[in-house]
Amino acid sequence: MDLADIIREEPDAVKKEKSKKSITIYDILNAMTYENKDLDFTDVGVKKAYDQYMVNRWLSMSEGLVFVAELLNTTHNLTDEQHFDLLKSILPNEKFYFKYIKRKKDVNLKEKRYIAHYFEIGIHDAEEYINHMTQDEIDDILNKYKYGHNQNVIV
Repeated sequence: MDLADIIREEPDAVKKEKSKKSITIYDILNAMTYENKDLDFTDVGVKKAYDQYMVNRWLSMSEGLVFVAELLNTTHNLTDEQHFDLLKSILPNEKFYFKYIKRKKDVNLKEKRYIAHYFEIGIHDAEEYINHMTQDEIDDILNKYKYGHNQNVIV
């Protein structure tokens, strides 16, 4: 090993930093509930990953934790560490399965116009309606226009 190799070689601290797994929102949620462990808020990865809004949003996905998310949404000027510590002390030490509400499949513009006409709303509002409807409800409305019952819709 010559001097050029030694200069190019990264120090052990840099290697360890690169090999660290980045923290995710799931890791944060598990740390405050199931694992009940502290996070190191001096770590850049934790600072970057911790977002109070997203934590509150995930908490609101569980019926039993909606009230906690609402409380925190109205509480301002908390640091990330204070936010985490408060949640860690409030939440029970159990495993939560946060089911994230996914957006429905994209509906093409023609179908959005049919939905908008059916409810007598705008296209943008039709997208919101579609996100709250089941696929069967969407199909029922589209079938009314598909089979010629309401041919007067401009598409």
